[in-house]
Amino acid sequence: MSESRPRVFTIPSSAPFLPTLARALADGRLVPGFKPKDDPLSLAKATIFLPTRRAARALGEALLSALCTEALILPRILPLGDVDEDEIAFEDESAGLPPAISATGRRVVLAQLVQRWASTLKKSGAEAPIAVTPAVSLAFADELARVMDDLMIAGVPFAELEKAVPGEFDPYWNLSRDFLRIVQRAWPEILKEKSLIDPTERREKLLAFEAGRLKEGASGPVIAAGSTGSLPAVARLLNVIARRKDGAVVLPGLDQWLDEESFAIIGNKEEADSAQGHPQFGLHHLLHELQIKRSDVISLADAPMPAREKLLSEAFRPAEATDRWREKSASDNTTLDGVTLVEAADPREEALAIAVSLREALERKLSRTALITPDRALARRVAAELTRWNIAVDDSAGTPLLDSEAGRFARLVAEVAAEQLAPVPLIALLRHPLSHFASDPAVDALEEGVLRGPRPAPGFDGLLRTIENARMEKYHPNDPKAKIKPEDWEAARALCGRLKIALDPLCKLSAKPHPLGELLQAHRAAIEATGLNPADPGRPDVSALNDMFDDLLAAQAESFTLTLSDYADAFSALIASAALRAPLDPNATIRILGPIEARLVAFDRVVLGGLNEGTWPAGARTDAFLNRPMRRDLHLNLPERRIGLSAHDFVQMFGAPEVVVTRARRQAGAETVASRSWQRLAAVADEKAWKAALSRGETLLALARALDRPGEEPRPAEKPAPRPPVAARPTRLAVTDVEHLVRDPYTIYAKHILKLFPLEEIDADPGAAERGRVLHEALARFAKECPAALPKDALRELIKAGEKAFEPYRDFPGAKAVWWPRFVRIAEWFIGAERARRKNIETIQGEIRGSLSFEVDSFPFTLSATADRIELLRDKSVAILDYKTGERPTLAQAITGLAPQLPLEAAIARAGGFESVPKGARIGDIGVFQLSGGNPPGKFFSLDPSLAKGTGKKLPDKHEIESCDDLADFTLARLKALIAHYAKEETPYLSIPRPKWKKRYGDYDHLARIKEWAESGGEE
Repeated sequence: MSESRPRVFTIPSSAPFLPTLARALADGRLVPGFKPKDDPLSLAKATIFLPTRRAARALGEALLSALCTEALILPRILPLGDVDEDEIAFEDESAGLPPAISATGRRVVLAQLVQRWASTLKKSGAEAPIAVTPAVSLAFADELARVMDDLMIAGVPFAELEKAVPGEFDPYWNLSRDFLRIVQRAWPEILKEKSLIDPTERREKLLAFEAGRLKEGASGPVIAAGSTGSLPAVARLLNVIARRKDGAVVLPGLDQWLDEESFAIIGNKEEADSAQGHPQFGLHHLLHELQIKRSDVISLADAPMPAREKLLSEAFRPAEATDRWREKSASDNTTLDGVTLVEAADPREEALAIAVSLREALERKLSRTALITPDRALARRVAAELTRWNIAVDDSAGTPLLDSEAGRFARLVAEVAAEQLAPVPLIALLRHPLSHFASDPAVDALEEGVLRGPRPAPGFDGLLRTIENARMEKYHPNDPKAKIKPEDWEAARALCGRLKIALDPLCKLSAKPHPLGELLQAHRAAIEATGLNPADPGRPDVSALNDMFDDLLAAQAESFTLTLSDYADAFSALIASAALRAPLDPNATIRILGPIEARLVAFDRVVLGGLNEGTWPAGARTDAFLNRPMRRDLHLNLPERRIGLSAHDFVQMFGAPEVVVTRARRQAGAETVASRSWQRLAAVADEKAWKAALSRGETLLALARALDRPGEEPRPAEKPAPRPPVAARPTRLAVTDVEHLVRDPYTIYAKHILKLFPLEEIDADPGAAERGRVLHEALARFAKECPAALPKDALRELIKAGEKAFEPYRDFPGAKAVWWPRFVRIAEWFIGAERARRKNIETIQGEIRGSLSFEVDSFPFTLSATADRIELLRDKSVAILDYKTGERPTLAQAITGLAPQLPLEAAIARAGGFESVPKGARIGDIGVFQLSGGNPPGKFFSLDPSLAKGTGKKLPDKHEIESCDDLADFTLARLKALIAHYAKEETPYLSIPRPKWKKRYGDYDHLARIKEWAESGGEE
C-alpha cells in the first residue's frame, strides 16, 4: 500500500477522549470514505489500537453510544501496550515466534545468574558488591530485567556496554559491566535450551511484524489512538499507520496552546535531560518520528474548558521558558472552576476527605467517579473509610497475593519451619483462620503454658520437652499456668504430634541447601497438610497461590539452591508480583485506579490523590547496573522519562469536569513537599481562583473532621475508684501484695477481686525476673543442703546448686553467657560473707512459707509469706533476710510502709507463723543481700533501726522504733489499720494514690487508664 501524508489528530485533555474518538470515527472524520454512521456493519472491518485493555473495553461502550444503538459488530480492538504495560494481543501465529518465557521463570533464572556471579566473586577473594542471599538476588534480578528491557526496547546491543564504563568511574561499574557481559552470553543460551524467547524481545518482534504487515497493505481501516509512542517500536508502528490512506493516529492531549518557541525547547538536544520530565516530551518525540509539525495535527474537538487548557499549558511551560510567566495576560479567575484543592494534615485526614468527596458524588448521582492515585496505601485507606457507609468500590489494583489470607498462611508455614517453631509465627499459624488447628482448644494450653515466656528449645523435641517440664512444675495459684488441667497438657502434646506430621515434609529440609523446586513441593505439601484446601472453589486467593506455585515449579530452577531459612526469607519476594483482582464490575459508580489504568477513561469527577513529591510523580529510581552518564551514552531513557509520563497522566486527568486534588502536609511524622504539578499550578493560577479552590477543599476537610467529632463535649476520663462489696474484698494477701495496697490499691482490686492475672509475653527473652528466680533457687537449694556449718568445698556446692538452677535455661546460651559469670562472682562473694555470718548462726532455712491470721473489726484476714532466708541465731534470736538482684528497700521505706515485706515477715516470725521458728522469738536482724554480680558482686544492708542511731540519719516517723521488734510490731499495727480501712465498703481501691512513690509501670496500669486521666488533670 502506497504511503500518504500522515493523518494525525489530537483530542484535548479537557474533552472525554474515548467518546470524542467514537463520535469522530462514526462521523467519518478519521478515515476518508469510512463513515460507520451510514453503514454500521463496515465498522467490523476496522482495527483500532489503544494503550490498555480497560480503554479497549470502554471504547466498545462509547461506540454503542455514538452510533445510538444497543447492538453492534465491534471493530478489532487491540491493547497496544505502553511503557508500563505488558499486554499485546496481536495474532502472532504467522510471526513464527517461539513462546515467551514467563515473567516468573525469567525472574528465577536471572536470580540464579546473580547468585552464581556473587558467589564466584566471593570464592575468588574479590569483594562482592551484594550480599549473597536469595532475597537480594531476586531484587537484583528485577533490576537486571529492567536493564535488559531498556536495551532491547532501545535496540542497543549488549556489546555496546563495553564502551559504557569510562575509566574515571568507580570500579563498581566495571563489576557491573562484567556481570552484564556474563548475562549477554548466558541468557540467549538458556532461552535456546528451553526453546523460549525473552518476552520483551518477543513484543518488539511482534510490533515490527505488525508494522510490516500493515505497511504491505493489510485490508481495513487502521486507527491507533491514545498512545504517546513511548516505545520506539510503537512509534514506528504509529508511523506506518499514520501514512496509510485508510489509517489515522489520534494523540492524547497534544498541547496546542504553547508558543512554538517554547514547544521547540522540549525537543532541544541540549536540554534533553530536563525535557524528558515534561508532559509533552513523548508527543514531541513522536511528532519528530512522524516527520510532521505540531500545526499539522488536527484537533477532533474544541476544548470544552479552554481556560483550564491554557492554565495547564502555562503551568507546564519548559523550565527554560518560565520567564514568560511575567508576560502572561491578565489572570482569568475561571481557570479553576470545578477544581477543589485539599491540603490535609496527614494521610488519614486526606483519605477521609477523599471518601467524603466520593460519597458526595454518589449523593449527587454522578454516574462516573474515580480516585486516581499511584499511592496504594492511600487507596486502601480510602476504601476502608468508605466502608463506614457500606460503599463498595471497584479497585483495579486488587489485593497483593502476599497480603491475602492464603498468602499470609503460606508465609507463616515457611517461617515456622525455617525458625524451628519459634513462638510468634507458630501461634500466628495455629490461630490462622485457614489452619486445621484454629478451633482446637489445645492451642490455648500450648500458648499459655509453653509459648508465652522464654522460648522453648528449637524443633519439636524442644517443644515437647518444654511441655513436659511445664506440666511437672508447681505454679503459684495466681499463675495462669496453674489453671491448665492435666488433660489440656496431653492435648497440647497430641497437637504437637499432628503438627509435626503436617510440617515434616518441609522441616526435614532444614539441614542443607536444596533446589528451589524441591523446597516448593515440600512447602506446598506442608501448606495443604496444615489447612489450605487447594480445591476450595470459593477462595480466589487459594487458587492464585496454587497458580503461583505452578509458575515457580515450571521455572525449572534446578540450580537455584537455597537453605530452608533463605527460602522462607525469599518466599515473600517470590510471590510479591502476584495480585488478586476482582472481576470488573460494570455497574460500579466509584472506582479506584492507578494512573495507567485510568488512561483515556472519562469520569464526571476524579480525585487525584497523593500529590506529593516522591509519590506523584515517584522519585527517580537509581539503576543498579547503569548510572545516569552510562544511560545517556547508550541513548537509553533517563529516570526523568518516567516523571514526564506521570506528568502527562496528571494533565490528562486534570481535564475532567470536576477535579479534586489532594495532598498530605505530613507523612510518617515528617513534612512533605508538594508535587511539582501542584507547585506549578500554584505559580500561574489566578490568586482568587486558587484561594477559592483551597476554600472548597477546606469545606471537604471540615466535613471529614466532623465525622469523628463527638456529638457532645468530651469529658476527661475520671480516676477509677472501684468500691466492691465487703464480701468480695480479699481476706488473704501475701506480704509482697501489701506493698501494692500501699502504693497502688487498684492492683489489689484487679488481681484479687477481678481475678485478672497478666500473661507472659510471647517469646520473651529471659530477663530480670528469670535471673532473680534462678539466683533464689540456687541459694535456697544451697541453704537446704548446707543449713548449718559451711563445708570445706562450700563454693563448689553453691556452684553445683547454681548449675541445677540454670538447667531450665540451657536452651538460652545467650542468657547463660551473661548470667553465669555474674553468678560465679556472686557465689565467690557470698561464700566469703557466709563464713563470717555463720559463726553466729545455728541453722538456716530457705524459701520457707508462713502465715499469720487475725481479725480486724470482725473482718478476718490472713497474711502469708515465703521468706527467702530465716536464720536461727546462737543467741536464740531470729534474722529475716531477703535476696534482691535489683532495687533494694531502705529503712525509711520500711518505716513509712512503702516497703513492708521484711518487717511483716518478721511479724509473722514473732507470732510463730513460720515452722521451726518459736513463737515470741526476738528479731535480731532484718536485712537484704543485694546481689548484682557487678562491682562489687554483692553487699549486705541491714534494716535494723538500732543501727541508725548515732549515724545522724533521721527516721521518717515520730513513733519510737528502736529495734527490729519495734519495726515488726509497728508495721503489723499499720497493716491492721490499713485492712480495717479497706474493710469498709465506702473505701475505694484507687490507682496510684501516691504518684511520687510509684516505682515502675504496673501490670494493671492500662486497665486503670492512667495515661488518660493523668493527662486530663484527674491525678491529684
